[in-house]
Amino acid sequence: MTFKPFKLRDCFEHIMQIIRPQFSNKHVRLLPYYDSHLPEIMESDQDRLIRIIINMLLNAQKYT
Repeated sequence: MTFKPFKLRDCFEHIMQIIRPQFSNKHVRLLPYYDSHLPEIMESDQDRLIRIIINMLLNAQKYT
């Protein structure tokens, strides 16, 4: 794992760009909500976090 600091909001925006087209094909609209308590900067393995969140969203899509 590679832990580096990154902007959490930028990470979520990147995920939305990747995943939105797949959801719009099923007529599901994603509306991101950013809690004010989320840290601006996070130190983690960004690529792994992106894969985890995308997998969770795709799994949720299967049941919509």
